[in-house]
Formats: sequence, structure tokens, C-alpha cells
Amino acid sequence: MHDLSIRGALILDGLGGEPRVADLAVKDGKIAAIGQSLPARESIDAAGLALIGRGRPAIAALGPGNGLESTAAIAESLVRRAA
Repeated sequence: MHDLSIRGALILDGLGGEPRVADLAVKDGKIAAIGQSLPARESIDAAGLALIGRGRPAIAALGPGNGLESTAAIAESLVRRAA
């Protein structure tokens, strides 16, 4: 089981792949999987937000107020590393 699942975000991988709505799972502070219905201890509803990769395993969260930061420390860490 993953530590965190960021659910329903628009994923842009930063490598030229087609944008898609999916879940992003985090385990031990690292991106572990991108897919659908990924089980996790904690989840964040990211519908209406975009997660943008920059061609490396870091993700930036974009959306009104970047609400992900206050929801989970791991999401905050991902946002700060990508900024």
C-alpha cells in the first residue's frame, strides 16, 4: 500500500506524453505509481488541478491556492522540489 494517493489530477509528464487524468501514488517520499484507483493510507482529491513533471521525478501542483501543500507534508515536499 502507498503512503499517499493524489487522485484525479491532470498529469503532464514533462516528457511529451499525452496529458491524462490519473492518480499519482507516493511511497517513502517518492513517486511510486501513476494509474487509476491506487490504494494508499491517505488520499488527496486533486480534481481540477494539474501535476506537471519536468522530465525528472519531481511534480509541481498547480491550482487555486495550491491546496495540496496544507493537506499532506509529502505533497508539500513534492511541490517545493519542483518549484
